Amino acid sequence: MSAPRGDDSDQRKAATGAVGSPDLHELLNRCVDAELTDAEDERLTTMLLDSQAARSQCIRFMQMHGHLQWTQAAGAFVEDESVVHAGVPHVRRRMFDHDRWRFIPAALVIAAVTGLCGLVAGGFVSAFRRAAAPTAIGRLEVVCGTASFLDAAGQRSLPSRRELDIPAGTVLAEGVDAVVALRFPDGTRVTLSGPGDLAIQAEPRKVLRLRGGVVTIDAAPQPPGLPMILETATARLEVVGTVFSISAEPAATRVRVVEGTVRVQRLSDGSVVDVEQGNGCVATLDPHDSLRSEGSPPQRFGWRAEFGSPPPDCWTGRWLPASGLDPSRMRTVDRVGDREPDGKPFVEHVVVARDCDDDGLGTLPDSGWLTVTYRMPTAATIRVMFGLHRINGSFGGNFEAHIRPTAVDPAVHDAGWQTVRIPLGAFKPRVHRYHSIEAGSAPFFILLGTTGAQHFEVAAIAIEAGVR
Repeated sequence: MSAPRGDDSDQRKAATGAVGSPDLHELLNRCVDAELTDAEDERLTTMLLDSQAARSQCIRFMQMHGHLQWTQAAGAFVEDESVVHAGVPHVRRRMFDHDRWRFIPAALVIAAVTGLCGLVAGGFVSAFRRAAAPTAIGRLEVVCGTASFLDAAGQRSLPSRRELDIPAGTVLAEGVDAVVALRFPDGTRVTLSGPGDLAIQAEPRKVLRLRGGVVTIDAAPQPPGLPMILETATARLEVVGTVFSISAEPAATRVRVVEGTVRVQRLSDGSVVDVEQGNGCVATLDPHDSLRSEGSPPQRFGWRAEFGSPPPDCWTGRWLPASGLDPSRMRTVDRVGDREPDGKPFVEHVVVARDCDDDGLGTLPDSGWLTVTYRMPTAATIRVMFGLHRINGSFGGNFEAHIRPTAVDPAVHDAGWQTVRIPLGAFKPRVHRYHSIEAGSAPFFILLGTTGAQHFEVAAIAIEAGVR
């Protein structure tokens, strides 16, 4: 049995705070904002159980809260033009005043009932917190790497590999190897490959805002008159029901359509183009650039990068010109490689090649190697990973292999450089649902990284065809 309840209990008042005190008011505010901790939940429940005055104050507070919510809703209502033109713009307000009782939030009913029936006050707090919680709009899965979710209230969470129902908010893929999948109730599937972030809302239509990263969308047919909208820094896309991929950079948006049609509007001048199945387009900030739907270039098996000139700006690494016996090369830079379960980051030193220009990174042959020429001051394992888009443009998985430490003999390898060939068959899936490499897939990034050496340098990267 709990201690006797009553407003005259000094012991209970000391534990719960005086009725009408700022403490109770603050707890009620936190309750309607769905911000109560477990300890505060228990404290508020105790106060409502122990005091009729507290329950009365709670009911008044909820009535005020419901009134404020109603006022905001009424203010956002768009007047019917025929009513305004008829010279009676206040009919709307009178109608709302007359019917206001019909729109009292469910939370107010819960508050009143539980306030009068103090025996179930604990149920009020739990129920109200559930009612105040934002509505889930989709299911999120962190497929690979490190990602986080930021809700509309600014609360950050670090979901594990399990699936998680999420409200409107922003998904952040923190590294080039991060992959996040989102499924909407209608079957639409969105895959985000980092680094980048994607803001999401779903009412009255799906609106996605991509700030960096690569997104693949398999869109179910959308409601009539409510196409999905996807926005970047340079373009706005309308999607009725199609499969396509899009990459967003500060100065350009690249779209590739697999099925259906996507309408692309360039934001700098409002130009519009419909991109049909099998085609793509690039929307830049420059209104003088051509905006047209073009067929994909023919497959080019193999690819090679040497660094006689700086690579595209979207690559990660520090370019160094040739000097003495050293060729032109890329030097690693630091980035967050992953996070511990408590959110603590650890640093990885990387060079990252990205598909961010018309030349791309080639396509993978049926068999062959990924070849790397590199130099490392201290022996350490190098992680080599690439992410793929399948021939149909959909996400095709991330695959990883390792270059193990070997002794470098300066007498044999000029200036300490060595070349390693990794069979494509040695790359293992990081995303198990994409368990094999599909010939003809196109890498959209190639990452070389280590946590062991402070820096290493890369003089060449190549994809070569040949017998496994």
